[in-house]
Amino acid sequence: MTVPTDLHNKVEALSNDKVAFVFQAVALKTTFLNGFSNSFKMATGKIFPVLGFDTLAIQLTDCSPLPEDFDFDLQLDADGTPIIKFSTDFQITFDLILAATPAVKFSQIVYDVKNLVSKIAVKNAELVLSDSLVYDLHSDVNDYADKELHKTTHGLSDKDILTVEASIAYVLPTKILESFFASLAKLKLKDIFLPFSGMADFDLHVVNALRRLGEADIEQFLVVVSQVDLLFDPQSGCGIDLGLNNPTINFWGMGSNWDIQTPPVVFTRKYADVNGFVSAYMPKRILDERFSKVLPGISYYDNDNGFIGYDIDVTASLTRVGFAIDTQRMCLIVNLGLFIRGNANLTIDAGDCFGRVDLGNIRFYNRSSSLDYVLDFVAFESSKLVIRSSIEKLEISGSEVHVSLASKWAHLGGGEAAIAGFIVDQVISRILAHNIPIEIRHKIEEQAKIYNLKLFDLEKFEKAINVRFDSQVYDEVTGQVLDKNGQPIDHGNVYVRQFNNIAYSSKDNSVLVGLSNNLG
Repeated sequence: MTVPTDLHNKVEALSNDKVAFVFQAVALKTTFLNGFSNSFKMATGKIFPVLGFDTLAIQLTDCSPLPEDFDFDLQLDADGTPIIKFSTDFQITFDLILAATPAVKFSQIVYDVKNLVSKIAVKNAELVLSDSLVYDLHSDVNDYADKELHKTTHGLSDKDILTVEASIAYVLPTKILESFFASLAKLKLKDIFLPFSGMADFDLHVVNALRRLGEADIEQFLVVVSQVDLLFDPQSGCGIDLGLNNPTINFWGMGSNWDIQTPPVVFTRKYADVNGFVSAYMPKRILDERFSKVLPGISYYDNDNGFIGYDIDVTASLTRVGFAIDTQRMCLIVNLGLFIRGNANLTIDAGDCFGRVDLGNIRFYNRSSSLDYVLDFVAFESSKLVIRSSIEKLEISGSEVHVSLASKWAHLGGGEAAIAGFIVDQVISRILAHNIPIEIRHKIEEQAKIYNLKLFDLEKFEKAINVRFDSQVYDEVTGQVLDKNGQPIDHGNVYVRQFNNIAYSSKDNSVLVGLSNNLG
């Protein structure tokens, strides 16, 4: 049995047997600060008019450091609400300029922002920062050396200049800062955790957990626990073709052997021994509910009105047997029972006097057959996690065939030996050994497609992590980002990150599974 992770144990303690979504602190940084950083990048160097003072304008010249380089801690405030407390102080700089001639600068206005704090909330199934921010702000106005000369040259009064400087430095900082923070990305949970329906009310928690068992490194996580049962959308299957081999079947005489060849189960997963960047905690009962659905039984009917004729009815059904979390092999197991029953009435043409009369009856069934699916967690396209089904074991018991003949008519068909040959050649070999297995094969394939499921998609995170390098050169061989001189840029994330490692932890009653990036 694999040992559950420290994070798994802590999330389980908070979950109340409900589904929970888990985000590393860096995931929140990516989500909330990418839009903030982009807004500064786009606004830097741009000129903004000053209402009521058409001659003057404001130009944003710098934000240092950029929000993408901010650092913060997840904490709980006094009332238990999760907060982001930024440990990075930053400075925003504006120039007061002549609107018609931006090179003419009068003064520099500087915001020093410290101790920035924001609450985290879930509103309309979106993870957001609170609308009101708390921070310490100190503003300064620094005159350029030729300020007086520019005022005289362009006929501007001290009053006009002071009014604008005072407004930007001391009256409007809150409005200006909050306008930038309004661009913070909101994370819609349904865009990430695709198959879950009924997202409504959530509780938020902050936990610290070991990065790896047996190590001292601690990571911070935001745990988003549903207050209600989140079930899988019944339409959430992704319909990946299983690609079963054609089954082969042999029936002989009064008994049968059924040998169905299936592709081997190949475990291609690569599970990381670190916590996931984003993860989903799923209790067994929720998984059990999703994978308990089976298709209705198939029905097959055929008839023939030849000299020896028949009409045949066959039913086959997959019946729910069990569901388990395999903690040793790190997968899910669905157990189904396969039941086949049928009946065929034989008739024979007894001529004009008697017409078509009953010749006998064939009954057949299989005693005990089983079908096991392995549900495997697989990463693909570097940002998506799917549950993929494979047939692990298919056991079909020998089907029993019972034949009862009305002997007084048997001579019309050439005797019992000839009729037995007809049963083997026409009914058993053609229908039971060919038509019915094809129908069952289609049934099994359809069931497998229902089990295939796209669990979540981190494409937005992947793009957000890489956005800071859009203007740089990416070396596909080393994965490094290079400057204009071809040298690696060493300022934090120097590699392009992809979410292609599966972080997995399981117990008999729950699974915590997520995606981590290729840098661990």
